[in-house]
Amino acid sequence: MSFSKLRDELKSKPLDEVTCLQDFHSVYFSESFKGALKDLNDKYINHLFNDLSGLSSQANFKEFLKGTYMQSNEFAKDCIQLAYHSKSLYGLRIKGWTDSALKCFDNFILILIQDVLIEKIKSTPHLGTEREKYKHLIDKSGDLHVIGMGLEVVYQQRNEFSHIELIDVDGKRRQKPISKKKIKVLKQIILENFKMSLLALEKQMV
Repeated sequence: MSFSKLRDELKSKPLDEVTCLQDFHSVYFSESFKGALKDLNDKYINHLFNDLSGLSSQANFKEFLKGTYMQSNEFAKDCIQLAYHSKSLYGLRIKGWTDSALKCFDNFILILIQDVLIEKIKSTPHLGTEREKYKHLIDKSGDLHVIGMGLEVVYQQRNEFSHIELIDVDGKRRQKPISKKKIKVLKQIILENFKMSLLALEKQMV
């Protein structure tokens, strides 16, 4: 669809129908996109996992995640609504997308460590609760190490978008701009490390 046609379509949408984010998606998403979402049959995790890993995984995500499935599925849906395919991500959308993707797969890691390996996640001073589960796996070998290392890298790259405030020599504070080139590099690192982690994670579920 050309820009002019998209603009005219958006102008034709009734603004008084938009009272929440769900209404926004319903009104403004193209019919083809809404059709693609519907075709997923609410299996957003499956789509996101396979999109990132390049697999056609036969893993039973609902069985593996049990009570946390719905929460992870909603985070996966957030990602898909930002970019149906991760490679089409652009600009600062990568920050919100990465936030949701990490939260989606964090439930996999918590279950892997606590319910599959039956281990207690070790506390590490000054590391932060979110990263302790990655460190727990990094300290292991083989695929478990790969899973933890990949997600740790993703977490660190995500922070490049979050911690951007600087203090100049004169004491004034400002936000550090992020160039398009930098965003492109961060996106590549994030997607490559998600793929590496999920390929290793899939082996723990089948």
